[in-house]
Amino acid sequence: MPKITVLSKTIETDKVPDVHGFIQDMKDMGAKVTTKEGKIIIDLRHLGSKDHD
Repeated sequence: MPKITVLSKTIETDKVPDVHGFIQDMKDMGAKVTTKEGKIIIDLRHLGSKDHD
């Protein structure tokens, strides 16, 4: 049976995060980044691949 690993973490901070920069960095590393219901979804299965949107 295939193994599915799900990573999820909520970080609380008083600082305003650089969301755009984070998303761009993830895309540059090859992750697939989408949004769904106001949440950012980062698919790391494609990490390292340059075949992304």
